[in-house]
Amino acid sequence: MISDSFVSADHFHLELVRTLTDDQSQGINLRLVNEEGVAIMTFALPVDIVRALTVSEDECLLAMSLRGSITVYGGDYQPRRLLEIDLDELIEQNLAPEMLEDEPNLKAQLQELRRKLMESLALVERTLAGLAKPET
Repeated sequence: MISDSFVSADHFHLELVRTLTDDQSQGINLRLVNEEGVAIMTFALPVDIVRALTVSEDECLLAMSLRGSITVYGGDYQPRRLLEIDLDELIEQNLAPEMLEDEPNLKAQLQELRRKLMESLALVERTLAGLAKPET
């Protein structure tokens, strides 16, 4: 396994798993796993993604800029940007109707997303309010 679960929702999580292909080269599968550890779906990742993920064994770094851009960096010595996406674009992509068709407990999941976003927005508001206070 390349990494622990990196995304989870309710009792499901995603994980990356190293595999050997028929020609004995290395591949990576993305698996959707339930709470019992059973893979519900497995996706073989395209070669270019596999290459980007296997170039090094270094950990990836996930960062968010203050303007709401999420960036994934890979590599230790000279970090390289693997992915950059704005938070609103990420949310829009994942809330597309075709992405929601088979989601269990859709309403509960969306309510939880709203709660987390509201908490995050409240933190931004508190930070902005703190900036407005005169320094003593």
